[in-house]
Amino acid sequence: MAYQQLAQPTPETWLQRLANIESLLIAKDAVGVLGPHFYAGGFVPSSLSAGGTDTAGVSTVVWVCEMRIQGNQLLTGISYLIGSVGGTDKVIVALYDSAGNLLANSALAGATVGTASTFQRVAFTAQYQAAPGKYYVAVSTNGTTAKIQTQAAGDHDAGSITGQVFATLPNPMTVPTTFTAAKAPVAMLY
Repeated sequence: MAYQQLAQPTPETWLQRLANIESLLIAKDAVGVLGPHFYAGGFVPSSLSAGGTDTAGVSTVVWVCEMRIQGNQLLTGISYLIGSVGGTDKVIVALYDSAGNLLANSALAGATVGTASTFQRVAFTAQYQAAPGKYYVAVSTNGTTAKIQTQAAGDHDAGSITGQVFATLPNPMTVPTTFTAAKAPVAMLY
């Protein structure tokens, strides 16, 4: 077996590598850069099929959960966890600021709910540049067939907005100020 000796990098190469590492570390703080996923309420399920409460969708309800963003992020949409039943119904997702003002949403006609026990990415109609701060993610369905995985417990703001009409998002929305079990969608921004 032959061994190959690796050449030592020059001092300039080390400096270039250091500069590249530094730029990668702060890239999430640059405007227009796609960053990591942030889970609503910091909830990461241990299992896709048992990661929360299996909650039936309701066409007159918007499920809402607090989300904190640590740095500037270019957001494409929201990925939410489908419950034990998918398909047939339509889903809309939305992003609100801390005061309940609508910032971004998916197509109001809705996207068909995907496969049970999977995360479904639903894109906004246009990307949104988010600054650090507190936001709310919202998920709404047009029927009761598809299920949404919701958070059973938490220490963040989560709830639901009732009396809504599918394809019409509340703006402004009354934001929740406490945690209500089985109301917060298991979701993340992407």
